[in-house]
Amino acid sequence: MKLSKPAAALAIVSLFLLMPSSGGSAETWVEMNSSVGNNLYALWGTSDWDIFAAGAGGRILRYTVNDTLSWTSMNSGTSSSLYGLWGSSRDNVYAAGGQLGGIILQNTGGPWGTAATIDVTILYGMWGSSPSNVYAVGELGSIYNYHGNAWASIESPTDFELYSIWGSASDDIYIGGELGTIYRYHGGTWVQVADGLTPQTVHALWGSSASDVFAACDKGVILHYDGTAWEVQDTGTGLNLYSIWGSSGDDVFAAGESGIILKYDSEAETWSSLDTTGITIEDHIRAIWGSTAGYVYFAGDGGTIVRLQRDDTIAPKVVSTGLLTLNDGKAYVTTQVVFHFSEEMDAASLNPETITLTRGSTAIPGTVAVSDDHRSATFTPIDSLAYSTTYTATVKGGAGVAAKDAAAPDENAMAASYTLSFSTEDAPSSGGSGGGGCFIMSARP
Repeated sequence: MKLSKPAAALAIVSLFLLMPSSGGSAETWVEMNSSVGNNLYALWGTSDWDIFAAGAGGRILRYTVNDTLSWTSMNSGTSSSLYGLWGSSRDNVYAAGGQLGGIILQNTGGPWGTAATIDVTILYGMWGSSPSNVYAVGELGSIYNYHGNAWASIESPTDFELYSIWGSASDDIYIGGELGTIYRYHGGTWVQVADGLTPQTVHALWGSSASDVFAACDKGVILHYDGTAWEVQDTGTGLNLYSIWGSSGDDVFAAGESGIILKYDSEAETWSSLDTTGITIEDHIRAIWGSTAGYVYFAGDGGTIVRLQRDDTIAPKVVSTGLLTLNDGKAYVTTQVVFHFSEEMDAASLNPETITLTRGSTAIPGTVAVSDDHRSATFTPIDSLAYSTTYTATVKGGAGVAAKDAAAPDENAMAASYTLSFSTEDAPSSGGSGGGGCFIMSARP
């Protein structure tokens, strides 16, 4: 069956879903294709299927559904390098950086725009506690705050370069930078902490709570605050560390120079280098982000993006669907139904028995085609659908016959069936057809 309406477009309904934490220990490393050579300095996302990356030359990438899950470039509108990312939702994301001075960009679901320009000082780190309370830090100890109306400079406790900022709450914020400098904003004032522990530059801060905070520094130094005192932790490396992130206090990663990636053992309070079997990472890793303990993303120099997958016990999900629609949202009678999955699927489990289309209790005959990356499947009805009729497309999950992932097809079926109901176009009048199609995007974080 061919799509007979050239004016039509594929309507994508993106349903970005958080994945549950993995209970398994199997790990797989995947080299991702960023399609760019720019150094990447920052990562931030809302889920494993909606992630932003920013870097040199104003480069911004987004990992999301574009027919398939992939990294695609976004027009930032600037050639200045971008070093920090933070957002309150997928439709409110900030990027900060600069060249001769600082720049703050904002994306509210459409194109990127300039939210603020800063004289002289380049900005390096970003963090926020809410859409109306966002911070950026940078050169000469500069701190800027968005308080719901505009960006404004606020008094800083230091003149040292600041590269990182993180907080557990709006009134509990840490900043870090040159010569081991760390200040904490608590109780309405900035107080220097971890003073004298290291002269190494603090590149990144992250914590699981107000009493569990980490700082990644040059020369392999990691500082840790346990709610009482700061201490230097043993990492076993002298390489510079540029980023730190965790899904919890028991699942923390640090990364940096020459592709080193460390994992924290919270019981022993020690760090060890991860074995990246299957891939070779030689470029510096500048950023880490993950939404769960399942997938963790690492980005760095030369457009490097790698993903650590620990998903052998995670059930796959449908993350988006596609239909061929009219402007009124009704589907053409010649539509196909496309399902995009959260991970690589077992192709043999995607077939007309597990992916079905029905009209009431009547099954609609059709074929199923699986994409080359095994992350999408397309159901094509053998005959055109009826006009002005409601149909239900289903991907079967649960016990018995079900769609399964490629990692562990004997174990990981979709936990429950996924259904999509839609109505078809009205029959054309004698005066002509119903008009052009459109591209419709809607989503939830």
